[in-house]
Amino acid sequence: MGKMVGRKMCILEDHLKRETFAVKVRQEGKQHQQMFDKQLKDWIADKEAYLTSRPGIDSIGDAQVQRTLFDQYTQEYTMMDKTSLASFYALCDSVLQAKYTSDLSEYVYEHMKYIEPGYDHHEPELRSALEVNLKFVQEKHEALKNMAANLSQELDDSLALEIRKEKLRLEYAHLSLEYTKWSKETCDSLAIERFGFVLEEVQAYQANITKSTEEIKAKAEAKITEVKGVDSEMQAIGVTKNVYSSISIPDLESANAAALTALQSRNERFNAELKRQIDNDNLCKEFAAVAEPFSKWITEVKNTITGSKDDLETQHSFVCKQIDSLTKDAERLEAIRGWANKIEAAKISHIRHTTLTMKDVDVQWTQFQKFLNAKRTMLDTEIQNAKLRGITEQQMKEIEANFKQFDKNNDNLLDRKEFTGCLYSLGEERTGREIAELMKQVGDAKGMVSDAAFKEFMVHVFGDADTADEIGNALMLINHGEKVAVHDRMEPVLPPEDVTYFEQTAPKSGDGWDYTAWIASMFAR
Repeated sequence: MGKMVGRKMCILEDHLKRETFAVKVRQEGKQHQQMFDKQLKDWIADKEAYLTSRPGIDSIGDAQVQRTLFDQYTQEYTMMDKTSLASFYALCDSVLQAKYTSDLSEYVYEHMKYIEPGYDHHEPELRSALEVNLKFVQEKHEALKNMAANLSQELDDSLALEIRKEKLRLEYAHLSLEYTKWSKETCDSLAIERFGFVLEEVQAYQANITKSTEEIKAKAEAKITEVKGVDSEMQAIGVTKNVYSSISIPDLESANAAALTALQSRNERFNAELKRQIDNDNLCKEFAAVAEPFSKWITEVKNTITGSKDDLETQHSFVCKQIDSLTKDAERLEAIRGWANKIEAAKISHIRHTTLTMKDVDVQWTQFQKFLNAKRTMLDTEIQNAKLRGITEQQMKEIEANFKQFDKNNDNLLDRKEFTGCLYSLGEERTGREIAELMKQVGDAKGMVSDAAFKEFMVHVFGDADTADEIGNALMLINHGEKVAVHDRMEPVLPPEDVTYFEQTAPKSGDGWDYTAWIASMFAR
């Protein structure tokens, strides 16, 4: 009996120990299941949903927000891995590894075996559920790692893509704005471009036209190609809008077309200007070809008349012949005027190839006619005087009348301009040098010619000084009262042949000739 009691006590004690161990393991199993059901399963599902979702990313900001959310996920995952998952694995391992063994019985999670008496109680579905949960969590744990790595790479790629998009947006904005600005500046510059003021400058500018045309076309093509390249790359990586620019590709193509149109317009204006310059130059050549010979002819005829050494009758015949041909000669003037009218119509301000203008030719022609008529009148008078051998009353009246006509302020004095005009009106056309010399001889200290001095001079000019006193008075007047005649004082006043004859026959006296001795010698013969 005592052995049986002892045996029973051993069995009871073993039951107590085993059941105490089993209760603890069952409690851990239950805790394990609750952790799986109430925490891990939902957390895994939630994280799977996050890692498999792909929110839209359209900016660097979006990409950075998603990266921040992923970093938060990573921190949460790391914390979960160190706490709940670690606890879950440890608890699961504790339950699955827990084992009670004695001489009387054995126990592992929900499997109890009595050795004596033989008895086996087993609930494998509970242990299997725990193992399934463990495997599920382990597989999901690994899957979450892989999914997180994939998402991290995708987020890095998305951020890099958005950065590239942003750079392309800014680059497009810069290039498109720069191109439209260049196009406008090019159009404005081409519109005001000037090619030169004379034919040679415009012709030389042709090289600039050719060079700039090639450069502008090449630059336009290069610039718009660069912008289109950026736009194509933007389209390829999914850029749908650009907040930095409102300029579209059609806008750029319009700007490009405007620049090319302005270039063509500039080139057409240049060609028109070059043609105008050539046409104007030809007009100037045509004008010069008729004006220059006409002007030269007038000068030559005047020089022939003023320098003639022929007798008065021959000179008179020549002058009359020139006057008679004035009407015919005027036809040449009308031809010149025809070209001048074309030049005026072309608005040419400077006539190339000649210094003459139509006004110059008209003035020269008018003066030429006056010169001829005055010369004829002068020759008529000289011929009459030669026939009369001295001055007439009519000549004196003419001298007085002309003096009064040019004495504008009625002070009985003529200044140089009035003296010149008076001489010219009396048929005495003198050069500037001759006038200057005469003013020295005839004028007073103030450069004025008195009425008396003018009459005395004109009497000498018109009259025939055939007495010793008259000749002596004339030479004294010419030589400013000096007793010696000087070549420079006689040469502007007397005919060249008279000066030569006097110098060859008069006795020398210092730098001049003794005209008193000469007169005495002449009249002593």
